[in-house]
Amino acid sequence: MAGAQRYRVLIISSDEYNERPGASPWGLSVTPHDPGPAIYTVALTVDDAITHGTVVVPYVMRCNPAGLVRSVGFVSERTYRTVEYSLREFLELP
Repeated sequence: MAGAQRYRVLIISSDEYNERPGASPWGLSVTPHDPGPAIYTVALTVDDAITHGTVVVPYVMRCNPAGLVRSVGFVSERTYRTVEYSLREFLELP
């Protein structure tokens, strides 16, 4: 696909939802760099499958399943909980 861009995303929608016909998984952008003093960001650590990068919570996006080329692994439980907390804060959820 000429001109196609690749992004790293952390899928946040459930497997049950993602496996439904026609579903577009929801993800958060993972930047390869530190965006600086931005709020609602979570730095990846050595315990995560991708050790360099930052999850940017306000960059919530729907992903085309055809564009999800490969899985590089999972984030640690600590990163998962921090992303969950940040997402709840960002969306003002209990």
